[in-house]
Amino acid sequence: MAEPLTMVATLKYHGVGVSFVSRGIDTPDKSARQLVTINGMMDEQYLVGLGDKVRRGQEGRRGASYLPDVPRARGLARIAKA
Repeated sequence: MAEPLTMVATLKYHGVGVSFVSRGIDTPDKSARQLVTINGMMDEQYLVGLGDKVRRGQEGRRGASYLPDVPRARGLARIAKA
């Protein structure tokens, strides 16, 4: 989360303004630093939740033997029985 703030501070030092169009944040505004911090925290929480969902989905797929690291035969027994 500190990366956007560091980037904005470095660019501001060199006289470059940053505009986050999707969030509606413009760095010359006085509240830009707080908005970047808050949005960074929300984005980080979203990524943590997304990672949890992906891991949970992969665990479910492994339990159903859809991933290659499962030692059981995958699919061949099902086709032969049909």
